[in-house]
Amino acid sequence: MTIDKGCIVEKGVRLKNVVLMKGAHIKAHSWINNSIVGWRSSVGKWVRVEGVSVFGEDTHIKDELFINGVFVMPHKSVNESCDK
Repeated sequence: MTIDKGCIVEKGVRLKNVVLMKGAHIKAHSWINNSIVGWRSSVGKWVRVEGVSVFGEDTHIKDELFINGVFVMPHKSVNESCDK
């Protein structure tokens, strides 16, 4: 696991085999496994991310979603669950 400077990881978050780039914000009670969260990106509360998902710079994942094996381009928001 690698966590860069300026990252915020809130209470109850579980991380496994994750890279958090500078300024990433992971909100409370989310689970992230085998994934990369890009610069200045955010993952909402109660989100589950797995299956080698990659989020580009300045991406935002809304609360309570399931993300599995998804590549998100920079400067985008995800508003619904995505499964490959």
